[in-house]
Amino acid sequence: MKDKEKVGFVAVYRKIQDHWIWEDPERFHAWVDILMSAQFADSETIIKGKLVKVPRGTWFISLRKLEKRWGWSRPKVSLFLSMLESEQMINIKKTGLGTFIKVLNYEVYQYLNL
Repeated sequence: MKDKEKVGFVAVYRKIQDHWIWEDPERFHAWVDILMSAQFADSETIIKGKLVKVPRGTWFISLRKLEKRWGWSRPKVSLFLSMLESEQMINIKKTGLGTFIKVLNYEVYQYLNL
């Protein structure tokens, strides 16, 4: 799969302003990055010669890439992802090829009946 042109949008509900993540611009930015990077549709990609299926609502990325992308240390990235997982906002699945970050309730919040 080649990089696709970024089109479309993600829904962010106003009640996010009542959540702890809203109070921290750096973490809010990272959360929105996760939402925007999650696959809108099931997809496949080749990583290190292996076909990886990435389901809708999931982002497949390495922790190393997240460190660079967000300008954070590995412990900070890991702690943030653990916080999101404990808040039942994401599910994390680490593999030898990278990490699946599944946005929980993706279908609820990103389903649009246009």
